[in-house]
Amino acid sequence: MSEYVDLAGLLDGIVKALPIDQLHPRPDARPANDDTIAALAESIGEVGLINPIRVTPREDEQGFVHSDLGYEIVAGRHRWYACERLGWRHVPCVIVVHDSVHAELAMIDENLCRAELSPAERAQQTARRKAIYLEIHPETAHGSNATGPSGQFGHSDTNSFATETAKATGKPERTVRRDAERGEKVIPEVIDMIRGTELDTGVFLDEIKKYPPNDQFAVASRELTRIRNGERDRARQNKAAKIQAGAKAEQVKNEETRAAHVAALPQAIKDHQQVTAEWRARSKASQVPDERIAELEQEVAALNGEVYALKATNAKFEAMRVQFEQGGFDAVIAGKDEEIRVLKARLVQESEDKAGWAKKAKSWQKRAIDLGWSNDVVIPLEQSNDEVIPL
Repeated sequence: MSEYVDLAGLLDGIVKALPIDQLHPRPDARPANDDTIAALAESIGEVGLINPIRVTPREDEQGFVHSDLGYEIVAGRHRWYACERLGWRHVPCVIVVHDSVHAELAMIDENLCRAELSPAERAQQTARRKAIYLEIHPETAHGSNATGPSGQFGHSDTNSFATETAKATGKPERTVRRDAERGEKVIPEVIDMIRGTELDTGVFLDEIKKYPPNDQFAVASRELTRIRNGERDRARQNKAAKIQAGAKAEQVKNEETRAAHVAALPQAIKDHQQVTAEWRARSKASQVPDERIAELEQEVAALNGEVYALKATNAKFEAMRVQFEQGGFDAVIAGKDEEIRVLKARLVQESEDKAGWAKKAKSWQKRAIDLGWSNDVVIPLEQSNDEVIPL
């Protein structure tokens, strides 16, 4: 069973190689930069880890250090990622005992000193450092009434936030105050929104901090929308330009290929092409009158009519040609005999039908006369009965 012990006095300041899997980044740490990790991994792989990682023991809810809780990285998170990428199992660490506020302050100082922060990130980190520093040293707040040992009002011996931060980060106090003001006046939602975008500049931060907090989000959203629309337009233009450039390059390539093929042609073909080109040029330059063009068009139409007539005539003899190819003249004659026989049979049948119709007509005529009908009598169809005239 694990024991709970207070190791604050025992661990502070110790340098020790700790198992890499016992080190943990702070939950509120900024996202790691892959390029920075890669560069550190290359450097550490060549010369080793010159500056040990700064860690603090993790505590449970009661404030005690547990043997299984591991350590929280205070400074050197990118170095820890680099060692992990190199496959190290143990990492040299400086163990310091911090409360959560001091640990966060140390992490912010690490970021402000070594990380490549954007203007928005630097403003956010500097403003957070100021809040923590004033929480630790409230006597340095502007307008506070600090008392000396005699109980009288006077100045505190503790450096101001700007002075202490400038000393810790190597930045001028004016820069520290400017970054802190940006981080304090621009709402966190806008900082998160513009981080890493074209709006992540000191100029935009100084401009938007002039707006009331309720208006800042709308202004940033509008500007980001404008930028994204412009990016989409540029992307479409770039795509169209690439397509056009590709088409032009393809055209040039095709022309070069064609020129190579032409160059490889026999001389006789080249001469023929040259003559054809010259003839076309002369024909174009001669400018044939419209009347002559109309006459030629009529002649072409007449010739086309003759061609169609010849094709129709040839179609009539197509069957005979097939018969001839299959059986010679005997097959052709046999085919024609069969056509004649069919025509005769049809003629006999039609003659018999005609004779029958004439006979029936005469019978109907005789029957109508017997009934008293004549050519002058008209029998309406709707008044006729169903009587069948027997023949």
